[in-house]
Parts: sequence; C-alpha cells; structure tokens
Amino acid sequence: IEKAGCFSFPLGEKVSMDNTMPDVLRGTEMKIGHRFDNCGLPQPCPDSSISVAVDTGHGNLRKPSICVGDFMRIDG
Repeated sequence: IEKAGCFSFPLGEKVSMDNTMPDVLRGTEMKIGHRFDNCGLPQPCPDSSISVAVDTGHGNLRKPSICVGDFMRIDG
C-alpha cells in the first residue's frame, strides 16, 4: 500500500529537526534518515502542510518506508 501527499496537521510552527529530539536520544540510538525532498512528491507542499509518504512494502521485494517532512523516518 502506498500513500503520499500534503497533509495539514495542527502541529504548530515548523522547526529545525535538531530541536525536536531530546538530548537523551541523540547519538547512536536514533538517527534522522536521509533527506528526500518533498518525500518524492512532484510539487512542494504549501507552507500550511507537510509532505508525507508511506509505503508498507511488498513481501521481501520492497521494504516498508515512511517519509515525513523531507526526511526518511523508516527506510527498511
């Protein structure tokens, strides 16, 4: 199953990713994935929304992936 688009959530202001993780999680335990502009969408999302792409994968042929706000969060 693949789903992608621009979504509006009541998330507040967009901030740098460096400010979104507590200090206790910095380092080797958690890493931000590679940058993926617009999560692969052909056009950028409006300022009031955020790009999201979810792919549940397909057996052992394609691993699951989740992209939120230009960064891969899960990339199997």
